[in-house]
Amino acid sequence: MAGPAPVVPPTTRPQPAAASPERSGVARSPAFSLLGTTTVDPTAKRCWSDAYLNLTLAHPAENDWDRGSFTGVFDGHMVNWIGSQSIPTPLPPYAAGAARSALFPLLAQDHYGVRLSREEWDRLACWIDLLVPYCGDYTEANAWTEAERRTYERFADKRRRMEALEQEQIEAWQSRVHLTVDTHRRE
Repeated sequence: MAGPAPVVPPTTRPQPAAASPERSGVARSPAFSLLGTTTVDPTAKRCWSDAYLNLTLAHPAENDWDRGSFTGVFDGHMVNWIGSQSIPTPLPPYAAGAARSALFPLLAQDHYGVRLSREEWDRLACWIDLLVPYCGDYTEANAWTEAERRTYERFADKRRRMEALEQEQIEAWQSRVHLTVDTHRRE
Protein backbone atom coordinates (compact mmCIF):
# COMPACT_ATOMS: atom_id res chain seq x y z
CA MET A 1 0.00 0.00 0.00
CA ALA A 2 1.46 3.36 -0.98
CA GLY A 3 1.90 6.01 1.70
CA PRO A 4 0.52 9.53 1.52
CA ALA A 5 1.66 11.83 -1.25
CA PRO A 6 4.68 13.96 -0.34
CA VAL A 7 3.88 17.39 1.07
CA VAL A 8 5.50 20.18 -0.94
CA PRO A 9 5.35 23.75 0.44
CA PRO A 10 3.71 26.16 -2.05
CA THR A 11 6.90 28.16 -2.52
CA THR A 12 8.87 25.10 -3.61
CA ARG A 13 6.29 23.46 -5.88
CA PRO A 14 8.04 22.64 -9.16
CA GLN A 15 6.99 24.84 -12.03
CA PRO A 16 6.29 23.06 -15.32
CA ALA A 17 8.63 23.63 -18.20
CA ALA A 18 7.17 24.91 -21.44
CA ALA A 19 7.10 22.51 -24.36
CA SER A 20 9.83 23.13 -26.87
CA PRO A 21 8.37 23.85 -30.34
CA GLU A 22 11.83 23.35 -31.85
CA ARG A 23 11.90 19.67 -30.91
CA SER A 24 8.44 18.77 -32.18
CA GLY A 25 8.02 21.37 -34.89
CA VAL A 26 4.57 22.15 -33.45
CA ALA A 27 3.85 24.77 -30.81
CA ARG A 28 2.17 23.06 -27.88
CA SER A 29 0.63 24.33 -24.69
CA PRO A 30 2.94 24.19 -21.70
CA ALA A 31 2.56 21.08 -19.61
CA PHE A 32 1.23 21.30 -16.09
CA SER A 33 1.49 18.77 -13.33
CA LEU A 34 -1.31 16.32 -12.68
CA LEU A 35 0.80 14.42 -10.17
CA GLY A 36 -0.43 13.65 -6.70
CA THR A 37 2.04 15.87 -4.88
CA THR A 38 0.36 17.77 -2.08
CA THR A 39 0.46 21.37 -0.92
CA VAL A 40 -0.73 22.11 2.60
CA ASP A 41 -3.04 25.10 3.01
CA PRO A 42 -2.47 26.09 6.67
CA THR A 43 -5.40 28.52 6.69
CA ALA A 44 -8.00 26.06 5.43
CA LYS A 45 -6.30 23.08 7.12
CA ARG A 46 -6.50 21.23 3.80
CA CYS A 47 -4.07 19.29 1.61
CA TRP A 48 -4.52 20.29 -2.04
CA SER A 49 -3.24 18.13 -4.89
CA ASP A 50 -0.97 19.71 -7.47
CA ALA A 51 -3.43 18.66 -10.17
CA TYR A 52 -6.37 20.45 -8.55
CA LEU A 53 -4.38 23.63 -7.93
CA ASN A 54 -3.15 23.68 -11.53
CA LEU A 55 -6.48 22.95 -13.21
CA THR A 56 -8.37 25.52 -11.11
CA LEU A 57 -5.57 28.14 -11.42
CA ALA A 58 -5.58 28.31 -7.62
CA HIS A 59 -3.23 30.69 -5.87
CA PRO A 60 -2.79 31.91 -2.28
CA ALA A 61 -5.33 34.64 -1.46
CA GLU A 62 -3.96 38.08 -0.72
CA ASN A 63 -6.92 39.59 1.13
CA ASP A 64 -6.89 40.18 4.88
CA TRP A 65 -9.48 37.61 5.98
CA ASP A 66 -8.00 34.50 4.35
CA ARG A 67 -4.45 35.49 3.43
CA GLY A 68 -2.49 32.47 2.22
CA SER A 69 -5.54 30.24 1.73
CA PHE A 70 -5.83 28.97 -1.84
CA THR A 71 -8.42 30.54 -4.14
CA GLY A 72 -9.41 29.02 -7.49
CA VAL A 73 -10.41 30.95 -10.60
CA PHE A 74 -13.98 29.87 -11.36
CA ASP A 75 -13.99 31.37 -14.85
CA GLY A 76 -10.65 29.91 -15.89
CA HIS A 77 -9.62 28.77 -19.34
CA MET A 78 -9.05 25.04 -18.77
CA VAL A 79 -11.93 24.47 -16.37
CA ASN A 80 -14.71 26.86 -15.43
CA TRP A 81 -17.74 26.51 -13.23
CA ILE A 82 -20.48 28.61 -11.71
CA GLY A 83 -19.03 30.32 -8.66
CA SER A 84 -20.30 32.56 -5.89
CA GLN A 85 -19.43 35.58 -8.03
CA SER A 86 -21.16 34.30 -11.17
CA ILE A 87 -23.95 36.27 -12.81
CA PRO A 88 -26.95 36.16 -10.42
CA THR A 89 -29.53 35.92 -13.20
CA PRO A 90 -30.44 32.64 -14.93
CA LEU A 91 -27.58 31.61 -17.17
CA PRO A 92 -28.18 30.52 -20.75
CA PRO A 93 -27.47 26.88 -21.60
CA TYR A 94 -23.76 26.13 -21.95
CA ALA A 95 -22.71 29.43 -20.31
CA ALA A 96 -20.09 27.55 -18.27
CA GLY A 97 -19.05 24.04 -17.40
CA ALA A 98 -17.67 21.12 -19.37
CA ALA A 99 -19.25 22.29 -22.62
CA ARG A 100 -17.17 25.51 -22.46
CA SER A 101 -13.99 24.00 -21.08
CA ALA A 102 -10.80 24.38 -23.13
CA LEU A 103 -9.58 21.18 -21.50
CA PHE A 104 -11.75 18.95 -23.71
CA PRO A 105 -10.51 20.15 -27.12
CA LEU A 106 -6.97 20.07 -25.77
CA LEU A 107 -7.28 16.45 -24.64
CA ALA A 108 -9.14 15.48 -27.82
CA GLN A 109 -6.02 16.47 -29.77
CA ASP A 110 -4.01 13.77 -27.96
CA HIS A 111 -2.32 16.35 -25.73
CA TYR A 112 1.03 14.77 -24.76
CA GLY A 113 -0.32 11.41 -25.86
CA VAL A 114 -3.21 11.40 -23.41
CA ARG A 115 -6.07 9.13 -24.48
CA LEU A 116 -9.18 8.89 -22.34
CA SER A 117 -11.84 6.19 -22.26
CA ARG A 118 -15.50 7.18 -22.62
CA GLU A 119 -15.93 6.73 -18.86
CA GLU A 120 -12.96 9.03 -18.17
CA TRP A 121 -14.42 11.72 -20.49
CA ASP A 122 -17.76 11.41 -18.66
CA ARG A 123 -16.12 11.63 -15.25
CA LEU A 124 -14.13 14.70 -16.25
CA ALA A 125 -17.27 16.42 -17.58
CA CYS A 126 -19.21 15.46 -14.46
CA TRP A 127 -16.44 16.83 -12.21
CA ILE A 128 -16.52 20.21 -13.98
CA ASP A 129 -20.32 20.35 -14.10
CA LEU A 130 -20.52 19.57 -10.36
CA LEU A 131 -18.61 22.85 -9.84
CA VAL A 132 -15.14 21.29 -9.67
CA PRO A 133 -15.32 19.68 -6.22
CA TYR A 134 -12.06 18.78 -4.57
CA CYS A 135 -13.18 16.33 -1.91
CA GLY A 136 -16.01 13.92 -1.37
CA ASP A 137 -16.60 15.18 2.17
CA TYR A 138 -15.27 17.65 4.70
CA THR A 139 -12.85 15.21 6.33
CA GLU A 140 -11.09 14.16 3.15
CA ALA A 141 -7.65 15.72 2.53
CA ASN A 142 -7.67 17.63 5.80
CA ALA A 143 -4.47 18.81 7.48
CA TRP A 144 -5.87 18.82 11.03
CA THR A 145 -4.01 18.27 14.23
CA GLU A 146 -5.25 15.44 16.45
CA ALA A 147 -7.02 18.00 18.67
CA GLU A 148 -8.76 19.57 15.65
CA ARG A 149 -9.86 16.13 14.44
CA ARG A 150 -11.34 15.33 17.87
CA THR A 151 -13.17 18.67 17.89
CA TYR A 152 -14.64 17.98 14.45
CA GLU A 153 -15.70 14.46 15.49
CA ARG A 154 -17.35 15.80 18.67
CA PHE A 155 -19.48 18.23 16.67
CA ALA A 156 -20.20 15.65 13.95
CA ASP A 157 -21.41 13.20 16.62
CA LYS A 158 -23.59 15.93 18.10
CA ARG A 159 -25.06 16.65 14.66
CA ARG A 160 -25.84 12.93 14.14
CA ARG A 161 -27.56 12.75 17.57
CA MET A 162 -29.66 15.81 16.75
CA GLU A 163 -30.60 14.37 13.34
CA ALA A 164 -31.73 11.11 15.01
CA LEU A 165 -33.76 13.08 17.59
CA GLU A 166 -35.34 15.16 14.85
CA GLN A 167 -36.26 12.01 12.91
CA GLU A 168 -37.89 10.51 16.03
CA GLN A 169 -39.89 13.71 16.56
CA ILE A 170 -41.02 13.80 12.93
CA GLU A 171 -42.17 10.18 13.12
CA ALA A 172 -44.01 10.83 16.41
CA TRP A 173 -45.74 13.87 14.89
CA GLN A 174 -46.68 11.92 11.77
CA SER A 175 -48.20 9.10 13.83
CA ARG A 176 -50.33 11.65 15.76
CA VAL A 177 -51.49 13.27 12.52
CA HIS A 178 -52.45 9.87 11.06
CA LEU A 179 -54.37 8.96 14.25
CA THR A 180 -56.28 12.24 14.07
CA VAL A 181 -57.12 11.73 10.40
CA ASP A 182 -58.26 8.13 11.01
CA THR A 183 -60.43 9.22 13.97
CA HIS A 184 -62.20 11.87 11.88
CA ARG A 185 -62.86 9.36 9.11
CA ARG A 186 -64.64 6.95 11.47
CA GLU A 187 -67.02 9.57 12.82
